[in-house]
Amino acid sequence: MTVLPALLARTVLVATTALVVTACGDDEPTPAPALRTADNGEVFNDADAAFATALVEQHAVTLVLIDLARAEEVSPEITAAGEEILAARALEIEQATDWLLAWDVPVPETIRDHANVPHGEELTTFDDPELSELTTLDGAAFEERWLDLMIDRHQAATDLAEAEVEDGRYEPAITLAQALAEDQQARIEELETLRSR
Repeated sequence: MTVLPALLARTVLVATTALVVTACGDDEPTPAPALRTADNGEVFNDADAAFATALVEQHAVTLVLIDLARAEEVSPEITAAGEEILAARALEIEQATDWLLAWDVPVPETIRDHANVPHGEELTTFDDPELSELTTLDGAAFEERWLDLMIDRHQAATDLAEAEVEDGRYEPAITLAQALAEDQQARIEELETLRSR
């Protein structure tokens, strides 16, 4: 006769514990990044600052890949793709840098800061092992690896842009991120077409 009350007590305890665990689980909303106001009156949040910072760093690697392709004898298609990408990414770096300066957020040092060697000298030394490996290749092997790395860069930038659209507050940055995500996907398709030639 004492088994049933004990079993009932255990059942209530388990149910109560489950409710407590559920209440403390993933149902709690994630707090939005704190808003900040720049000296010029622009309102932004930490997600915007992280986006601008990472955009400068990400695109710098893309520009180094283009620098490396310029130093090689590559196909006209690779050259054309690189020049188109350069034009778009350089403007985005400039825009992100302007935001960081206006917000008094440090502009990051990038791999390209250390890769701008005098004209005629080769780019051969990088902390990044993938870029260092690329400098050892030529011909078809270089182009194949270059396309792989460029596709990876574009996918990383897409992920970055999508995070900004989700979490950012500064409208110009969100607008740029939306355009960037669309452009990066189109570029990925173009690069994959070149990759499958």
